[in-house]
Amino acid sequence: MGRKRIDPNKKKVPYPISIAQSDLEFLREQAKQEGVTVSSIFTSMIKRHINEKRNELTEKD
Repeated sequence: MGRKRIDPNKKKVPYPISIAQSDLEFLREQAKQEGVTVSSIFTSMIKRHINEKRNELTEKD
């Protein structure tokens, strides 16, 4: 699975999901305090969400 090439002429969207500006400011502050990037926080949030969904599905079986 290769990475997609980014079209330099395409308008860049900083994050793949829609998020409220105030939430984004909060995430930026949190990232600065923890010394990590906002995208790494997104990644960990998405992974946590996926794991929770996976756990819900396995509990039902």
